[in-house]
Amino acid sequence: MQYIDLMMSLLTDTGIGLRTIRSTVKEYKETGVLSSPNKKKIRSTVIEKIDDFNKNTIRQKIHGFWFRQEIPTLMKVLAVINEDSELPNLSRSGLYRLLADLNFEFTKRNRNSALTERNDLTFYPRYKTL
Repeated sequence: MQYIDLMMSLLTDTGIGLRTIRSTVKEYKETGVLSSPNKKKIRSTVIEKIDDFNKNTIRQKIHGFWFRQEIPTLMKVLAVINEDSELPNLSRSGLYRLLADLNFEFTKRNRNSALTERNDLTFYPRYKTL
């Protein structure tokens, strides 16, 4: 068998690409040693970094907007959270992901997008009666 035939049989048997096979053989010829690929660093997400106590505090801050009869937008909530020294500072995209994890969604109110819970804001009618 020729060198190319060996590569083609390896390609069909393993499903590894021809370019990968060639670069691996080339590396072995040049250095005499094969190195394994670097492992990717597993990074924790914003959702994993924030504990349940802080998540409930953020939820209460959003419900506080409805209690004061204000429309909670993403930027308003972000400003309130970043002002609080007990809560970690969040970026806009991190807060967006966190709110999706907390089952909040954006609904159009006039020209703004208001935050409501996915179970149709169960707390809002209670705030009106207080």
